[in-house]
Amino acid sequence: MAITFNYSVMKNILILLLVISCSFYAEAQKSIRLYNKGVKYAARGNYEKAKAFFTKAIQLDELLTEAYYNRGLAQSRLADYAGAINDYSKAISLRPGFAIAYINRGADRNELEDLSGAMEDYTKAIELNPISAMAWYNRGIVKYKLTD
Repeated sequence: MAITFNYSVMKNILILLLVISCSFYAEAQKSIRLYNKGVKYAARGNYEKAKAFFTKAIQLDELLTEAYYNRGLAQSRLADYAGAINDYSKAISLRPGFAIAYINRGADRNELEDLSGAMEDYTKAIELNPISAMAWYNRGIVKYKLTD
């Protein structure tokens, strides 16, 4: 028994796959544009607007690690340390080797007097990037606070 192909059906399937992939690409491009607007507002010091654009980007692409990280930075500048810690944690869950996210989460934990959490974050950052002077310095400050 010979197998025959229905080229019309195959053509329709290929067109459908092309349409679907184009729509995913368009959404990805939109989330990147929103993310970039957030970066621009953050660079100008407008952290509320930056946070709003990072949030919109995340709503379109929940795997956009940099949007979580940068929203965390904006929230930290707005003194919303708990919100920043949540965003850094999400960025870390998406990219476990994200050393600078550990450093910033440690800094915000330090702000909230969670010194053991800050120590863990700085230690992990040093493990990931042993030449990070910022991680070593900040961990030293936390060690000093813990010995007081």
